[in-house]
Amino acid sequence: MIFYFSATGNSKAVAEKLQEAFGGFTYKIDDELRRKNFEQEVPERETVFFVFPVYFCSMPTVVEDFVKEVKFKSENVPDICLVVTSGGSPGGIDKIAEKAFKDKDVNYKGLYNIRSVENYILLYDVPLPETQLLRLREADKQIEETIQSIKYNYRVPYKSGIITGIIARLLNKVYKLTNKTQKFTVDTEKCIKCGLCQFHCPVSAIRMEGGKPVWVKERCTHCLACMHRCPAQAINYGSKTVNRRRYINPILK
Repeated sequence: MIFYFSATGNSKAVAEKLQEAFGGFTYKIDDELRRKNFEQEVPERETVFFVFPVYFCSMPTVVEDFVKEVKFKSENVPDICLVVTSGGSPGGIDKIAEKAFKDKDVNYKGLYNIRSVENYILLYDVPLPETQLLRLREADKQIEETIQSIKYNYRVPYKSGIITGIIARLLNKVYKLTNKTQKFTVDTEKCIKCGLCQFHCPVSAIRMEGGKPVWVKERCTHCLACMHRCPAQAINYGSKTVNRRRYINPILK
């Protein structure tokens, strides 16, 4: 049983590898949240996996909102294992995640990090295609190593230090203060009115009006799917992203 959230495909690629190794079905977290499917029945002897990208050393808000509400029904207390993707160090995400599942009546088994292609273009550019390829190859190796670690009784999960955990909590607050939509802009000359930005937005913050996207919520999860998956590169966040590359994992191509 694999719950995943993925804006650019990195976490989706991990979720599919876990499915190949452990079986079970995959569920998109944003779909489950939208449908309010919070009562989840766990098949006997299945581990429940959560797979998602690290945002500011913490969970994307869409993942956090789902975790707050979800309840697992099972004959036995289910095992929970998290596998996250990040562009670098995941920081204190393990501390954030463990706290989130603390009162969920589950056996929390730990968290594993897969370093993949960084793509938070509000802060930095996406690596060159050659570097992306190398990162993805390394990520594939890390996924296989993680699968083996999980099979051997959840061996060597990621653990951060006390200071890193404190920093993660502070960054989580920064993330929630800055995930506003007011700076998103649309180049109407480039926009092809395809509606993919609306389709891919995990929190329904975008609505097509008069053939162009309009942000109808003050905040979103800042996954940037609207920017990365726009075929015309018509969406930006202020002026800082205009000349930065876009990225999607090959699994989505």
